[in-house]
Amino acid sequence: IRGLTSQRVLMVRDGFRQEFQQWGDEHHAQIDPLTVDRVEVLRGPNSLLYGSDALGGVIAFSRPALPDASQGAPKLAGKTVFDYYSNNRQVAGGLSLFGASGPVGYRLSLTGRDGDAFRTPKAKVPNSAAKDVNGSGTIGFRREWGQFDVDYGRTKQEVELPEADPAETPFQKLTGDQVALHTNVPVGSTTLEAMGAFQ
Repeated sequence: IRGLTSQRVLMVRDGFRQEFQQWGDEHHAQIDPLTVDRVEVLRGPNSLLYGSDALGGVIAFSRPALPDASQGAPKLAGKTVFDYYSNNRQVAGGLSLFGASGPVGYRLSLTGRDGDAFRTPKAKVPNSAAKDVNGSGTIGFRREWGQFDVDYGRTKQEVELPEADPAETPFQKLTGDQVALHTNVPVGSTTLEAMGAFQ
């Protein structure tokens, strides 16, 4: 954003900072795009809200809200996604199962993608393929005293890094795990929110 990269632009998923960029600009965003419901781009310095590494701005990813039986969510529903990209012949797809019963809501997701080297108007860019497999699961409890959600996700990526010399074929194998806890408790006319995550 505005010419700034790496730790100068912060990525946030469901309110939690994603710390993978601290290792370098080349690292892929360990966020599964097939499970994202909304993306917000907050341009400019947001260090007051998010910390000093949000100097360039923030990209905030949000997944759909967890199903709630009191709002008519079914006990079991599903969603499939399939994408094809002609530029690098990438195939991507995913399956998500979700539902709610009584005070409990849940969501399970499994997605993957596999893409060849991408093409420019002049030629194919060697050593630019990527593939990944992602999985996540969330369970939440809703009561009159508030809500409590537990989330676990894993991303596993293989990313090739193009170089000026086509004979060079560097690549990265990245695996990321995240466990997150989120609680909302009504206190009078306000709500107390507590969040914590381990990556």
